[in-house]
Amino acid sequence: MANIVCCLIVTLCIAAAMTQECPAGMKKRGNICCKPVTCKKNEDYQLCNDTHTEDRCTPCPPNTTNQDIINTSNVDEQLPGICKEINCNPKVRCLPEAMISNPDDCLKSGIAKCECNLTGGYCGEDPNTCREWEGNVTDLRKGVGLTQICQVENCKPGYYKDKVGYGQCLKHKECSLEEEIIFKGNSTMNRQCGPLTQTTTPTKSTKIFDANSTSPSSDGTADTDKIPVIIGSVVGCIILIVVIFVVVAIIYRRRRGRNNANPGDEEQNRGLAPNGQRMEPQLPNGREGSEPLTNGQGMVDTAC
Repeated sequence: MANIVCCLIVTLCIAAAMTQECPAGMKKRGNICCKPVTCKKNEDYQLCNDTHTEDRCTPCPPNTTNQDIINTSNVDEQLPGICKEINCNPKVRCLPEAMISNPDDCLKSGIAKCECNLTGGYCGEDPNTCREWEGNVTDLRKGVGLTQICQVENCKPGYYKDKVGYGQCLKHKECSLEEEIIFKGNSTMNRQCGPLTQTTTPTKSTKIFDANSTSPSSDGTADTDKIPVIIGSVVGCIILIVVIFVVVAIIYRRRRGRNNANPGDEEQNRGLAPNGQRMEPQLPNGREGSEPLTNGQGMVDTAC
């Protein structure tokens, strides 16, 4: 009896767990709760197999693509074939009178855009209703192309057509970073590129400069950083010249002052009169320096 009761309790617990709702932010699928994710383009999704785990996104296999963004919160079961094979064969993707207009993008995304085959003489805005051009093929000379609206026009700048007959104007070739333009191209000839003749490889696209214009620096800007150096050098030279001029002027004035000094002063310093005779020292009582002094008794005073 006890075993039967235990079995009933376990069964009720399992049934309660199966009917229990998932926590917020989780997606319930059957008996498990999964955390949904958002898968980007070129990705497939994988739903979780264990409860309270997260769904996963996986890259599409090679040569396959998926152009849809998938949020697994809106998915209840795993669907096959999310990533589809890329097929850019115009005979498969387009009508016989049409062609793929984006072959490079088609190889990446798997999305083929068809347009009427102008090279085959078909035109029209709708690739599903292309019609054959009814004009004279001799009108389609070099530099003149056929448009999708079945009109003839001259090639615009940057486009060319180098053959006579059906076809549209094609865009000029773009030179790579390791190339320079040898021939710019015109309406009847494509642009020609060649290896760079300079020693350094540019980091930006090559620009064409006029031969008479000032050559730019390596980073494409003028050497404006040299201007402060030049100005500083000029100012320094001017200051040096001024200092030299002041020193020379001071020396010149001193020499000139010596030459213009009073000659009597110099002669007096040497003990000579202005007339060149030797000066006698002046003594008290008006005596000349050659007369001896007496003490009033006729005796010579030798105290001096």
